[in-house]
Amino acid sequence: MKRALLLALLLLLGAAPAVLADDELPQGWKTTVVGVLPVATVGTDVFDDGLPVVPKADADYWQARLDALLTRDQVELVSVDALRDRLRREPEVKRTLALAADRYDFGLQRWKALQAKEALGELDKARLLQHDVLAVLADRKASADVEFQRGVVLAELGDGEHARAAFSAALELDPTRKVAKGYYEVATEALIRAAQRDLIERPNKLQMLWPDDLLAQLAARLGVDVLALTLVEPDQTLRAVLWDARTRAPARNETIVATDRARAERTLDRAIAAWHACALTAEQRKVKPPPRPSWFADISYLHSVWLKHRQTRDFLQGLGAAIGVTYQASPGLDIFIRTAQIATLPDANADLLDLFTTTRLTIGAGLGVGSDTLRFSIRAGIDLQLSLSEITMTTDVNCKFFGVGSERCGSVFVDAAPTVWLGLDISLNLRWAPVRDFYFTFTAGNASYVLQPSSASELNFPLYGTIGFGLPL
Repeated sequence: MKRALLLALLLLLGAAPAVLADDELPQGWKTTVVGVLPVATVGTDVFDDGLPVVPKADADYWQARLDALLTRDQVELVSVDALRDRLRREPEVKRTLALAADRYDFGLQRWKALQAKEALGELDKARLLQHDVLAVLADRKASADVEFQRGVVLAELGDGEHARAAFSAALELDPTRKVAKGYYEVATEALIRAAQRDLIERPNKLQMLWPDDLLAQLAARLGVDVLALTLVEPDQTLRAVLWDARTRAPARNETIVATDRARAERTLDRAIAAWHACALTAEQRKVKPPPRPSWFADISYLHSVWLKHRQTRDFLQGLGAAIGVTYQASPGLDIFIRTAQIATLPDANADLLDLFTTTRLTIGAGLGVGSDTLRFSIRAGIDLQLSLSEITMTTDVNCKFFGVGSERCGSVFVDAAPTVWLGLDISLNLRWAPVRDFYFTFTAGNASYVLQPSSASELNFPLYGTIGFGLPL
């Protein structure tokens, strides 16, 4: 009796479906989030001219079947309605779609007032606003309305090529659109019919409707790993693509003859099952990270203060600009070169009789720590400073009033140009890169000049700081 009960219990456990949480899955397995995009159709007969069309019921059928076939173990399915809700719940999307709707209404008003150019400007603004919030999914009908009206206005302006493209985009987005014959001018109706033919004859319709860049934006914004795309053509050809956001390429691409729905569904089921097996058991490949940049170039604002100023009663301050190039030889070693142009300004007492400009060149190395985002380094280098301006300093009022050459001028320091300082520069540098392709740089340092006795004894030890931005090369 006990053996029978134990056997029955084991059979029940074996028949029960196994539902595992992510943290209980075998190593290398994970739940894959799949978003289902709306089923696309082509062959819209806008004027009821007897063209072959895909009934809406067919699109709805395959939309439901795709949801059912993708419901599998370790697959988190996000339906097309759920994807739209995720977008529409964002406050930014709501505001932007409302602004786009206002621009569309303004465009219609301008068009009805026979102001075609002004109408096109408003419609283009609505189109850009919709593009920013991925209205191709969030509100396909509104996006189609803007494209169709752009086509009408462009046709009136005589731009047939762009009008035809706009009509084609509108019919892709809204396959159920109908237009009464004779409502628009003959030339405009001809462009709409040409757009219908373009849709039917286009070789890669899914790629045109859902380009890779748009799919990448959708996947990132909606938080999905895979997007399911489907297209039904008038000849009952079913094209299904599972686009993987991690590789930015189709993981599965199937073309199925769907005249026999049951057979087509089995074929689609096998294709999804093959993808499912690979998606769950494929080994995680190590992706080589992009190479770290080794060269960095930046430009900065520089402010300096001369700490030693024997011939003046107040600090002498200078301002200028610096350009620096750094070579990161290893994670801990920097080699740098920096050049700066600095104008030293007279002090409040005018003891420095006139401003003088100097050119600084610093070459050295530093030890750094940190990451690509935030890096701190201590640097030391040889500093060469050249002045082509005469430097004149005095605290004697007679020298200032009567001139340096006057007999009444008693004490004045004059250093004729050119003047060259050579010394040692010590600095602290911080590099912050909020994004990979751009960074901010901050430096604080001090120089000590020893090989210019006449000037260095009277004017020395400039303390300086810089703030700037740069690019990795």
